Amino acid sequence: SDTSIWPAQVGDLDQLSELFVELDDHHIQLRPNLFKHLNEPARGREVLRSLITTTRAQAVFVAASPSGDLLGFLHVIERHS
Repeated sequence: SDTSIWPAQVGDLDQLSELFVELDDHHIQLRPNLFKHLNEPARGREVLRSLITTTRAQAVFVAASPSGDLLGFLHVIERHS
């Protein structure tokens, strides 16, 4: 069972959105005083699209099982001080 990792693509948006919802739900459960439940995803499709198509200073990588199901993601932001 090898896991594959690649830069997120437009075809990954639906599953990536589901992973962000899971992450948001996790934060809401851990810190309800800071995070609130919304009736819609906090990041719409266009926001996610911009995350994966912006400059090299920001990148989203996804990890998938051999069946192609996304298992997780890494959102990298490069900052210079």
